[in-house]
Amino acid sequence: MLRCAKWSNIRTRFQCKLFMIFTLLTFLIVSTLSTLFIVHEIQKSKEAALKHLRLQGESLAESIRLPLFAENVALLQQMAEQAARSPEIRAVVISAQDGRVLAAVYPSSPSGTAEEVLRQTIEVCSNPQAGSAMSSLIDGHDTPSLLGSVRIERGTADMDRTVRKLVFWSVSLALLFWLTVALFSYLVLRQVTRSFNNLMSGIAALQGGDYGTLIEVASDDEPGRAALAINGLACSLQQRSEENRQAKEELLKAKAEAEAANAAKTDFLANMSHEIRTPMSGVIGNAQLLRFTSLSEEQTGYLTNIESDAKNLLSLISDVLDISKIEAGKLELESAPFSLRSCVAQLLRSQEARVSGKAISLVGDTAADVPDSLFGDQLRLKQVLYNLVGNAIKFTRKGEIRVQVELLERHDDKVQLCFSVSDSGIGIKPEALEKIFTPFVQADSSVSRRFGGTGLGLTICSRLVRQMGGEMTVESQEGKGSTFSVTLPFLINSQPAPQQEVLAQDKAKVMWEGPPLHILLADDSETNCAMLSLLLSRYGHTVTSAGDGGELLHHWQKGGFDVALMDIQMPVMDGMETTRVIREHEKKSGAHLPIIALTAHALKDTREHMLSSGFDGYVSKPIDLKALHEEMRQVVVKDGGQVFEG
Repeated sequence: MLRCAKWSNIRTRFQCKLFMIFTLLTFLIVSTLSTLFIVHEIQKSKEAALKHLRLQGESLAESIRLPLFAENVALLQQMAEQAARSPEIRAVVISAQDGRVLAAVYPSSPSGTAEEVLRQTIEVCSNPQAGSAMSSLIDGHDTPSLLGSVRIERGTADMDRTVRKLVFWSVSLALLFWLTVALFSYLVLRQVTRSFNNLMSGIAALQGGDYGTLIEVASDDEPGRAALAINGLACSLQQRSEENRQAKEELLKAKAEAEAANAAKTDFLANMSHEIRTPMSGVIGNAQLLRFTSLSEEQTGYLTNIESDAKNLLSLISDVLDISKIEAGKLELESAPFSLRSCVAQLLRSQEARVSGKAISLVGDTAADVPDSLFGDQLRLKQVLYNLVGNAIKFTRKGEIRVQVELLERHDDKVQLCFSVSDSGIGIKPEALEKIFTPFVQADSSVSRRFGGTGLGLTICSRLVRQMGGEMTVESQEGKGSTFSVTLPFLINSQPAPQQEVLAQDKAKVMWEGPPLHILLADDSETNCAMLSLLLSRYGHTVTSAGDGGELLHHWQKGGFDVALMDIQMPVMDGMETTRVIREHEKKSGAHLPIIALTAHALKDTREHMLSSGFDGYVSKPIDLKALHEEMRQVVVKDGGQVFEG
């Protein structure tokens, strides 16, 4: 049996299968036809031999009629020998009517081998047509009479030789025809499979992303048209690939430009925050210093206006930074236990001063089934509610502002709460409801002129709420008021949350509860340095000031300081480098000076960056004295240098 693996010219399984099918089918057809032809020829030859033998017997019977009638044995023997002269004759036997053998000749086979013998027996009558003449004369009838019989036999040796030649030539011609068909099939299949291989190679190239390789088209048949179609597809894909590549390059370029723009915006916001907060620190600090002086009622009013404008400006800066952090995805939420009712109470308490000059009642209503101790970001919740309540106060002249907390759903330790802030203010026009959450957009262009604001508050609130997993909606009627609803999820704290002091503003007046400290202060702004030194000295602290990091190192080497307040951006040597030098020296001496970073940078990771750079604490500008004192107390206690009461 033939094996495809040994045929070097058949390279593919597909071609091998087709070749085997064609050759086997051809072999079966040729073999069947050849066999049928040989059998037919043998049968035909045998019938022809029998017919010829019968003719010989009839001729002999005709010639021996009279000798047989006379029973002339010698003549009959002579005639039998004469009939047996043909080489294929094997026996000639002449018998009388009663069966007696009158003459017999048995020539032997020339080949001496066994062979098939064909026999014919012919009866010999007196007259084949009308009987014998004697019988007709005597009896007057034409009835024939039987004289005897002739049996003639012949061999098939000559026929066997003819059959063998016939088989030989038939098989030879069949094999030649089969081989011709096989060769023709191989050539055709090779051409077909070559076309298919070209198609498969082209498809494989397309799958591999090689769109520049085209298939050679050698004919206009179906494979050729398929190759043309694949080439067209390759050209189309190459064009699209080039377009995609260009689009990708443009996209990457746009992405790089956007990232660069975003980085530039971040740097700009950081620099803006620093540049604005630094002079604002001086403004607010000097305003605080003025509070320690004797002021007339008119001066107190001016000072109040200064502090109010400063707070508004800081609020604007915080809003811009918040929206920038939210858009950049850098705003992170915290989860800590807190008291919900204390949070709402603090919020309402902080707004009492704003509603004192208006005919407005500020009401808080927390449902009894709302759990008090929760896990979540209390500061961001306060920021959202503070903004909503602030807007309600801004746009309401008289009536009621209600802050309501309701329980929507509760499953195990999870709750869904609804915070709503309702007012009886000017309301919002229907066409403006869809755009009030858009940055820098207000319901009416005249609103910013009449009531102030940047249009960032609601945008920040809505995005904060969305980031906290909640939803913010608004319902309003122009001239009748608005209701802002915030739905937020929280986790229930199984432990009671620590109650926060509602009257924290009253305790804010007490800003230092420990012994006075010897403070080393570094700030390149003479105004801020002088202002902060005066403020700290009001609480009994001793302050040694420096204009840059090098000057601070000069004072530090003298020793005797409890804490250092370090500005970050300074000439000669900035705060980061100065702190690094101090920490390197402390590794050898084993001492440790608590250092608090004072910086106008107030972005997300500023505190973490400062603490990882060797600082013990961080306070952003403008300096809040209460926050500064709290940070000083923590770092000094942590360092073990002082003991505080309370």
